[in-house]
Amino acid sequence: MGKMLKAGICGIGASVPKRRILVEDIIRNWNNTSEEFVKNGLGVRSRTVLASDEDIITLASRAANLSLKGFGLAPINLDSIFFGTATSSELFRGNGNMLMETLTGNSNYFSSDIFSADRSGTAALITSLGNVSSGLSRYSIIVGGDVMCRHTAPGDLRESYEGAGAVSCIVGTEKVIAEIQGVQSYNSNFPEMGRPEDERFIRTLMPMEEGILKEGVVRHVSNALSMYLKKYNKTLNDFDEIILPQQYPGEVFQLSSVLQIPKEKVRNSIFSEEIGDTGSASPLFALMKTLENIEEHKHILLCSYGHNSGADVIGLETTDELLKHQGTIKKNFEEIFNKTIMTNYSESLKLEYKLVAPNVSIGTFN
Repeated sequence: MGKMLKAGICGIGASVPKRRILVEDIIRNWNNTSEEFVKNGLGVRSRTVLASDEDIITLASRAANLSLKGFGLAPINLDSIFFGTATSSELFRGNGNMLMETLTGNSNYFSSDIFSADRSGTAALITSLGNVSSGLSRYSIIVGGDVMCRHTAPGDLRESYEGAGAVSCIVGTEKVIAEIQGVQSYNSNFPEMGRPEDERFIRTLMPMEEGILKEGVVRHVSNALSMYLKKYNKTLNDFDEIILPQQYPGEVFQLSSVLQIPKEKVRNSIFSEEIGDTGSASPLFALMKTLENIEEHKHILLCSYGHNSGADVIGLETTDELLKHQGTIKKNFEEIFNKTIMTNYSESLKLEYKLVAPNVSIGTFN
């Protein structure tokens, strides 16, 4: 097949629901956790709320259009799509095909759905990179996204910070804004969370305690990082920005402390205070936030973690092309964070179709 081509991200766009709910509104209805802990410990003030006509496909379609527009590429020129999500509305048909149907009438493309917990977004990016680098595709589009709020049971301890969102990237070899220079993964079967067949809501399969966090996200991310640095003969000092898993802002700073990474290298990726956990979109969202203000020829280390799915590490270097895209990225973020609609808990239950009893034992004081 010949020499592998250098490839990277050529365009990027994000989409989240406009509706928001304050964390205290949810907590007051259940009294199952501390408002101070969620707001000051986890660092989340509000989360997104899905409208009744929104799902992962509608969010992905908006994000994909923004990434295509940012790069200036017509959808008909896409050769492949890799769609990463763990909260699909469709469990049989191809989500990638449904998304492409909203973008173009062209049927000459390769499509694949990536299902790998909340690291599905980076898994899609790595798969797309291989497709483009090998020459199988000239332009590939990827999506990482989840609607965590619709798949978190009412009364669940995570309900106050589980949001929704999608990020799309164009991967190619021309006019690259962030060249991908290396990848590494570390995987094992550690069942923290799951969603059994015929079950709508994601369940925690283990207590959310310090020991589980150490065995889960800390062990996987730490090993993936060490393996990446050894593989490419690098140190953490070689990177200007380091992006860590971000269900909520507090997780980033907890991990940076454990991994002995200076806070100034991780703080520019923080985005989830107002929109909550976006699942598979989270690492790509953090990357986009980092790209918003970073200079050219800077090095970024992107780390993602999927519960019971492992960790990915991706090394990138920004290029001169990024400067042409930063205005578009800023405009995208202005729309996400400024054009919002506040709602209340009773309305959110209706919009997210959560006026149901979860198939788990959740008491009024849990």
